[in-house]
Amino acid sequence: MNTIVFQDHSFSNTHTLILENLSVKSIEIGIDCFNGNSSYEGRRLDSIVMNKLSLKNNGLLQELKIPSGSFSSYKEIEISNLMNLKRIEIEGEKESKSAPFQPSSSFVTNGTPNLEVMKLGSKVCGSGSVFSIDSSMIKEVEIGDGCFQGKERDSKYGGLAHHLSMVNKPELISTKIGKSSFVYFDTYNLKNNPKQLIASVSSSKSWSSFGRRLEEDLPSFSGVKEIVMSNLTSLEETSFGKGSFPNVTVINLIDLPVVKNITLEEGSFGKTEELILMSDRCYTDLDRKSTRQNSSHHTESGM
Repeated sequence: MNTIVFQDHSFSNTHTLILENLSVKSIEIGIDCFNGNSSYEGRRLDSIVMNKLSLKNNGLLQELKIPSGSFSSYKEIEISNLMNLKRIEIEGEKESKSAPFQPSSSFVTNGTPNLEVMKLGSKVCGSGSVFSIDSSMIKEVEIGDGCFQGKERDSKYGGLAHHLSMVNKPELISTKIGKSSFVYFDTYNLKNNPKQLIASVSSSKSWSSFGRRLEEDLPSFSGVKEIVMSNLTSLEETSFGKGSFPNVTVINLIDLPVVKNITLEEGSFGKTEELILMSDRCYTDLDRKSTRQNSSHHTESGM
């Protein structure tokens, strides 16, 4: 079997999709598939977990694409033991179509050692609290607006709760994080990624005309107290959007020898007390023209 195709609007009442122990090269999923509500009517196997996507034990699958409007009621995602999977793209909100997996508590990949690209659109998980990629070959990570806003800390499939940690990724080139994502996460570490060129976090605060923060526009990384970015020997550009790290007190930027632009937007670090920049060589242009912090900054430099 080479391809499994689910046409648009297929299985609109399905609550669970289990694709296990297959050998297929491609799985194509149309819009508005598998978005049924939980129900016990007509169930034949009590062991089947409701509202779950399980995709595992497929040694041939290389690419997985999921459009908006599908899996919108699913609460569990299991992607495991896909040894040749290289690319995951999941579309977010699009016009009248809702993002997939909005009630999900976690997004974890296990046994995907060759995964190169992970792209999640806006609000793909919504309430997710766990995000983990086990691939050492990952090259590009892109997370849309409003992902991972949940407070739960448990994942049935492994992964570290409330941690965004991209460490020892020898092929990683880019991490781009949308606004209001990873809201309750308490760790932001980028370390030992020799090819990483870009690391960016979008602005996370919008204000209404009356000066009030919009309900759905929560600060990203509100639980993070210390940022660590070190030994990123190819990093050229990093930016921290407005309101993205409201509770950070220490920023460690160490051994970024070729960095050209570090941009701290207004209010990106509301409580920062210490900023440390250290490198053997300095090509750094720290752009703080739009940064207005009420806190004190202490800078150490070995540059």
